[in-house]
Parts: sequence; C-alpha cells; structure tokens
Amino acid sequence: MKYFVGVDLGKKHDYTAISVTERKIIYPEEAKLQDDLYPEKVLYLTRYLYRPPLDTSYHDIVQFMVNFLNSHVLKGQSALVIDATGVGEAVAEMFVEEGLNPVLIKLTSGLEYRTTETGFNVPKLDIIAVLQILLQNGLYKVSKKLRLADHFLKELQNFKYEMTAKGNLTMEAARDAIHDDLVLSVGIALWYAERIDKPISIAEPQQSSDWNPYDFL
Repeated sequence: MKYFVGVDLGKKHDYTAISVTERKIIYPEEAKLQDDLYPEKVLYLTRYLYRPPLDTSYHDIVQFMVNFLNSHVLKGQSALVIDATGVGEAVAEMFVEEGLNPVLIKLTSGLEYRTTETGFNVPKLDIIAVLQILLQNGLYKVSKKLRLADHFLKELQNFKYEMTAKGNLTMEAARDAIHDDLVLSVGIALWYAERIDKPISIAEPQQSSDWNPYDFL
C-alpha cells in the first residue's frame, strides 16, 4: 500500500483522530542503471491530520470515511487501520458493513502483539516505539503546514514511561490536558505498515538524533 489511514475512535465525549501517512520507497541512483529494485530506504510522511468536532456520531464518522477512502488519491491505494480498543465490536462492525475492510487494533499491555480474527492485539508501548524509532532515524516526518501538526508533536513529547505494580512497562500521556489521539492515529498506521505490511526487507538504518520532523517540505 502507498497510504496508511489511521483512525483513533474517541469515546462519547472524546475526540476521534484521523491521519493519512504516505509511504515512499527511495532507491539509490545506481539502481536506475542496473535495474536493481532493492531500496535504499523507506520514508513515511504524514500528509493529513483531522479531528471531527466533539460529539460527532460514529455513523457520521463512518460515512465521512466512506467518502474519504473513495477519493481519487486514496481509493485502491490505502489501508485503513482503526484503534477499536474502547468503542466495542458494534462500532467497529459499522466500518466492516460499509465494505471498508478495516484492520482493527486493540491496545494491550505486555511486549508482543497477537493476531485476532479482525486484526491485532498490540502493546501500546510497541505502537509508540515504532513511531519513535522512525523519528529518531529520520524516516518519519510530518508536514508543518498541517493545522494540527504542532499539537501532534506536543502529544508525542508528552508521553512518559511508567512501571506498573506487576512489573509491566506502560506509556501514557504525562498530563491529562494533552490527549494522545493524534499520536495513536499515526502510530497504529505506522505500526501496521512496519510490522505487518512492510513490502521489502532493507538494512537497519543508522541511529541518529539529528532529525527534524518538519523538514521534508
């Protein structure tokens, strides 16, 4: 897939967050001469961030997604990944009934993901870890032109690690005033792209702390 659409479904009085991240495969210059399709690296670029107004019904969100995914840019080129952790099977089923073929993610504790009939049970820590690794290696960027880009970055910077009484490592927003819906929307899409739908195997990138998530424009 070229585009990965993430949807973090809000509960009754929480925001729903929608994102679109494009995957770009970069080939070295010499590949053009040798007909070698082995990629140099894979980049992810978030092109779209949106929060429907509070109290938007699930029905309206589903209908919005039907029209959105049938746009000329996304149709046939996108995977829909939904965080269905707290909304129940009935809400998730609304997307299925519209023929959107969603991959349903349910966030869990622990360290490893499990495959389910409708998607995956995934540790929240793993979702954020994928996003942070891509950021640190300069392989993920977000357009600074997006209205919610600054808020997204604040959400990302606000996460903290905590050890539970049972010895499990968890990751939560450090302050209640800052939500995590945008981060999870992007995070679940990137997790699916990297863990499940990764098209090819490439060498591990060199670790780098010199990154700017806004510099691709």
